Amino acid sequence: VPCEPKWSDWFASHEAFQLHYAELAERTGCAMFIAGCEMVMAQRREAEWRRLIGRVKSVFSGPVSYNTDKYQEENVPWWDCVDVISSSGYYPFGSWTEQLARIRKVVEQYQKPFFFAESGCMSVRGSGDVPNDWTLTGPADPEEQARWYREMFRET
Repeated sequence: VPCEPKWSDWFASHEAFQLHYAELAERTGCAMFIAGCEMVMAQRREAEWRRLIGRVKSVFSGPVSYNTDKYQEENVPWWDCVDVISSSGYYPFGSWTEQLARIRKVVEQYQKPFFFAESGCMSVRGSGDVPNDWTLTGPADPEEQARWYREMFRET
């Protein structure tokens, strides 16, 4: 698309943004820095991410992570350059065991700690089957939300 910026332009802007906040995180004593969140198309740009993570680590002394989108954990070829693997845990009812087994393979491959940087489920009937569909409408169902959280915490 002619009007879209090149990846090099995007990463230059994103790097400036990330470095600003990494410096701020360092000055304020943050425990961890997450250098991006759910950038599925951009995370395919391995060389650019390796450079960005290296630059972030040059200004932030704590652990650095990247938070990938759900179902994308196997699709980040540069996990070796972060300190902690993270993902968004919006998995539907009954799928936690399968998803955690899949994620465990990635964690074992890279020998890194893992956590869910995001997770949640609305208190709307049916939300446990599509926990990250924030457009879901229907009657309030706080018990469905509670069941989803109980399952997530029990499985994780």
